[in-house]
Formats: sequence, C-alpha cells, structure tokens
Amino acid sequence: MELGTIDRLTGDHDSAEDRFRAALRINSDASDRNGRAWARREIGTVRRIQGRHTEAQDLLEEALEEFRSLHSERNIADVLVELCTLHRVKGEHAAARERGVAALRKYQKLGNLRGAAWAEVELGVVDARTGEPTSAADRFERTRTTYERIGDRSGAARVLLERGRLRLLQGQDAAAREDLERALSEYTDLGAAQVAEVRDLLGR
Repeated sequence: MELGTIDRLTGDHDSAEDRFRAALRINSDASDRNGRAWARREIGTVRRIQGRHTEAQDLLEEALEEFRSLHSERNIADVLVELCTLHRVKGEHAAARERGVAALRKYQKLGNLRGAAWAEVELGVVDARTGEPTSAADRFERTRTTYERIGDRSGAARVLLERGRLRLLQGQDAAAREDLERALSEYTDLGAAQVAEVRDLLGR
C-alpha cells in the first residue's frame, strides 16, 4: 500500500492503481474489511485524479460505508475529505461543503491537527470557488500556521498553492507569485506531482 501511495503522490497513477487493485484482491481474499475499504478509498482517489468521477464516487462511497460499519472514525473522516474534493471538482459545492464540514468536525473531535488542516484547506478551496475569498483566506492562514507548526511541508506547500491561486483571481499578482514560487520550491524538493501544476500557474 505504501508504494502505491508513493506512486500516487509522485504522479504515477497507473502504477498506483495497479498496486491498490492488488491490495484490494489480497485484503478481500483475507476478509480484511479495513484493508479492503482502504484499498477502495485509494483506488477511488486515483480515479478522481484521472477524471473518472463516477467510478471514483462509487468506490469512495463503498469505502465510507465499510469504515462506518467498522466505527473507524479517522478513516471515515479521510474518506469524507476525499468526497469533498470529488464533489468540488464536479462543481457540486453544497455537497462538497457538507462532506468537508463533517470531516473537519470528526478530526477536531479526534484531536487530529493534520486531518483538520487537510479538511479546512479543502473547504477553503470551496470558499474560493463560491465567491467567499475572505473566508478562504482565513482558512488558508489557519492551516498554514498548523502545517508549519507540525512540520508538514507537503501540507504547507498545498496552502501556498491554493492561496497563490486565490490571489491570482483577486488580481494580487506579486503576492500570488511569491506564494507560487515558494510552493514550487517545496514541491520540487519533495518530488511531488504538483510541480507541473504550479509551473503552469507561473507561466513556465
């Protein structure tokens, strides 16, 4: 599973899906419900990235129901964030906000700072897409502080990317470029797939 996650994070989605499908078969054969749900969640995430939204939603909803039956609160929250992202990509902003808020509340109840920051970044993106730039900026500032405090460089880079994108929309070109240059430096150092996305925003 870890190799599949590395493949996904570095942009090798075909390899990631192959690894997660193999994990799904192994966990299904072993009647490992938690492992089976985790593999479905990961395949669903890959398919969302690939634009296969109907398949992604089916897999994520299946994973959510499995985790609910296992009372696995952390995993339920993780899938809710993935569904928040999927709904947002599909333009279903009300559903995205509902799933994101539910995830945020679960993470806060669990005391999971990294998870809460992840959910709030996604909600910030929804705010930015729905004409609420002030709320989005506030969320990005809170999560930037959290990620820096816990030493999550990937999370901090994501905030810089999304804040840079928001500032571009607001016409704050110099501030946006500063955020995006910092995000590019972090993502390049981490070997992350988002390098191409940031370069595109910078016009490189």
